[in-house]
Amino acid sequence: MKRFLTPTIAIVLLFIATAFTAADSKNLNFTIKKGVFSANGKNITPNWKSSVCTDVLGEDYRVLNKSNYVMTYDDLGVVVFERKYNEKRNGELSEIQFYYQVDETSTVGATSTYKGVLKIDKLEVRRELKSSEVFKKLKKWKREKAFGTGNYRLSKDKIYIYFQFNEEETKLMKVSIGEDRRK
Repeated sequence: MKRFLTPTIAIVLLFIATAFTAADSKNLNFTIKKGVFSANGKNITPNWKSSVCTDVLGEDYRVLNKSNYVMTYDDLGVVVFERKYNEKRNGELSEIQFYYQVDETSTVGATSTYKGVLKIDKLEVRRELKSSEVFKKLKKWKREKAFGTGNYRLSKDKIYIYFQFNEEETKLMKVSIGEDRRK
């Protein structure tokens, strides 16, 4: 009996530990380097498969079925948008969003903030990031003013990034990343 209980307890404890670490955004590492977008070392580009995100983020998300299939990872501060074709999911990642401030007005947005790593070339993205620092560190990215105050679109190597700041442009609200299909 003792031989059976010890391995069983160890397995249960391992399962519990794994469950808690999988749902912790501190363990997430998204990077864009030399035109490659990756999640925890798994390449998202060039194929833009949403399965790479769900493999890394897990299956604990809430669904909104709109023009895209939306997977909101509330505990992680991440939202994944998957394209649809003829009203069905097609497995292609449309966009991924990282929330640095909770947007209580959004039905799509995550209810907590992203605490993992997001690194774009030499820029370490964080909540206290200012727009001037983005432009200084990402000089080689094409910059465009986007909708509204404090929003910017950058693009390079078929990847776009939207940075959404507060009105003073002193705090980062959200970062959105997707495939740049503009010519």
